[in-house]
Amino acid sequence: MRLLRKGRRSFLAASACTLIRTVLWLSPKNQHVQSELPRNVGPEGFANVHRHEGPGQSLVERFILPTGSSARDERPRFFLSGFVEVKVFIQKLSRQIAVVVCLIIITSLALTSGMASAQGHTTHAESLAAWDKVATVLQHPRCLNCHQLTSPLQGDKRRPHIPQVVRGKDSHGIGAMLCGNCHNDMGNNLTSRTPGGQHWQLAPVSMLWQGLSRGDLCRSLKDPAKNGKRGGAALIEHMETEPLVLYGWNPGKSLQPVPMSHNDFVAATKVWVAGGMACPK
Repeated sequence: MRLLRKGRRSFLAASACTLIRTVLWLSPKNQHVQSELPRNVGPEGFANVHRHEGPGQSLVERFILPTGSSARDERPRFFLSGFVEVKVFIQKLSRQIAVVVCLIIITSLALTSGMASAQGHTTHAESLAAWDKVATVLQHPRCLNCHQLTSPLQGDKRRPHIPQVVRGKDSHGIGAMLCGNCHNDMGNNLTSRTPGGQHWQLAPVSMLWQGLSRGDLCRSLKDPAKNGKRGGAALIEHMETEPLVLYGWNPGKSLQPVPMSHNDFVAATKVWVAGGMACPK
């Protein structure tokens, strides 16, 4: 968003310079259109065009009637008349008025850009509100059951896991009681009603969320020392693509999914990050 705001400012600056240069070119100092130009009519009686040029003067071509005409039409040639009249009018404007007009236009553009930037800015309050939605998902049994210290919990009522499983050194269990023995990469087992997913395991100890308030959970989630060294963008990607996160919306028929669509959850995460990852007290 900051890059977009910088781009708008650069565009306005470039437009301002171009506009001012154009006006100053159209109204240069001491430039005027010669009102009387020398005329010459050849002996053949056909129209001749005579050009009169001088320092700081415009070029005007005049049409001269054939020899013998009682009156000579000194009007500018038709295809140049519109341009000459407009240019003469602009040349009569003072340089100060031209600059003021430019400044008014530039100010209007700047105000419009500022309003657009304000509309695209995420406030602290909006970030807090978004976090409340994010926390609803993170504290749901589908997430919190595996964010435990020693053993996972089970089911919507979060009862102790049966059979008894403990973390182990790699968070995958100990001996024959490994997470992947039942919760394999094939996904949910409809026959045994055992949920499954890729690299099923307990969350790292640094991500222990059990017993945390929403404020403490927020501060823990945005702390790179506790969230797997992730910044805001990496957190969003994790919530969008991590298979164990996606499992929360497809836990099998015997378990309740997260009560919010995945798209809404990701959108709330983005707002929370855009507002500076605000946390309640």
